[in-house]
Amino acid sequence: MKGDLTGALKPEKSTAAISPSDIKELLLKDDGKKPEYLAKVDTKGKILWLIPTMISTEYRISAEDGTVTDAKGPWWSAIAVIDPIPPG
Repeated sequence: MKGDLTGALKPEKSTAAISPSDIKELLLKDDGKKPEYLAKVDTKGKILWLIPTMISTEYRISAEDGTVTDAKGPWWSAIAVIDPIPPG
């Protein structure tokens, strides 16, 4: 899916820092209940502050108000840290 996602995701209301440039895949899921986005995000991080890795996280985002309703990452993400975003 291509296009401007900032209006759809409403990052100012989101509980997670999801930048449209970090999104690897974005799907709109509408099963007749509440429509939601499924966003797959890859971020750079380190396991135990030493081993560089890529952390893949899947977010469920409400299409109505832009809030994150669920986030799933790898089991080892509890011992990993995300690299800080460089300024500018």
